[in-house]
Amino acid sequence: MLVHTDVAPRWEGGWVGETLVRESLDDLRERGLLVALLCPYIIDFVRQNTGYEGLVVADPAVSD
Repeated sequence: MLVHTDVAPRWEGGWVGETLVRESLDDLRERGLLVALLCPYIIDFVRQNTGYEGLVVADPAVSD
């Protein structure tokens, strides 16, 4: 479960958050894991980068 993405205020809106999220999702994919998302930033990131949609489960208590 990815619950929150936090970067220092001086790095907001830049490449830091995007890189953190992309590498986290890539790592989960490489390990064959699925993820539930609570963080609005990551939810928006996945909506904009549809190649990650297959990693997302709607309910973390239920395997898709």
